[in-house]
Amino acid sequence: MQGGVTPGTDPTTLSEPMGPRDVRTLPAGRYTGGAAVGTVPTVPHGMSVEEDGRPVGTVVVEPGRTLLDAGLAAGLPMPHSCTVGNCGECTVRLREGEVTQGEPNCLTPRQRAEGYVLTCMSCPLSKVTLDIADP
Repeated sequence: MQGGVTPGTDPTTLSEPMGPRDVRTLPAGRYTGGAAVGTVPTVPHGMSVEEDGRPVGTVVVEPGRTLLDAGLAAGLPMPHSCTVGNCGECTVRLREGEVTQGEPNCLTPRQRAEGYVLTCMSCPLSKVTLDIADP
């Protein structure tokens, strides 16, 4: 199928590449593809960062900023490399809250199901808690 995903199909098994406007189904209640559903953060949200359950720091994420941008600006030890969703170095577990995340990206279906997000492509839709320990 060209240009989209048929409802009920697993987009990770499609044989043709997907464009930037294609919709992908994500686990409910964890994160949503903001570009696909029109969800854009409009208010600041708090972000708490932990490493293996130990508090590392907190920051307020302003609308339009990614979790990675806000964390780095606050001096938090956020893992990262490419900053565009291709490498996976910024993969963290979303412990609490909800984010919108750009699609397509390098997360596997298993990582999505386990609650991982890419901080370089994610913006908070609520107060969030992240665990930056290696996945």
